[in-house]
Amino acid sequence: MCAKEKECNSGTADDEKECLDACNNIKSKGYYQDTFIKAVNDCYGKTCSEIDNCLDKSYSSCKTPDYMPYINAACEKMVSCGGSGSKEECVSSGKESIEKEINNSPMKCTTDRLFDDLGSCISKANCSFLDEDINKCMEDTIGK
Repeated sequence: MCAKEKECNSGTADDEKECLDACNNIKSKGYYQDTFIKAVNDCYGKTCSEIDNCLDKSYSSCKTPDYMPYINAACEKMVSCGGSGSKEECVSSGKESIEKEINNSPMKCTTDRLFDDLGSCISKANCSFLDEDINKCMEDTIGK
């Protein structure tokens, strides 16, 4: 896949080793559904001009992950840190927002585990350093 990506996007500065490291990291953490990984690998067997269209279609093979641990953690943290609004309002708007973002995107093909881990990052964050704590945890969890 990484060799094909480099072949098809020769104008990019992407390093094949960085690509392989990122792929191995994603695979080892189990953040993408197996059906999606297989579909993506199949796409990279096509010609360069066919890959993007194939990747766009690969999202349909995925089932929407359970993102509620992430939404609940974010809303609980918002309330515990003194944010405005109720947890129920936050959950409702959070669900609406994430559902729009998930449709027809690689995010639909992530696993429940990703949202559990992201929710854990939010839960552990200190209100005084919320953005910094969450960003650091997510970088440590997901990688760059």
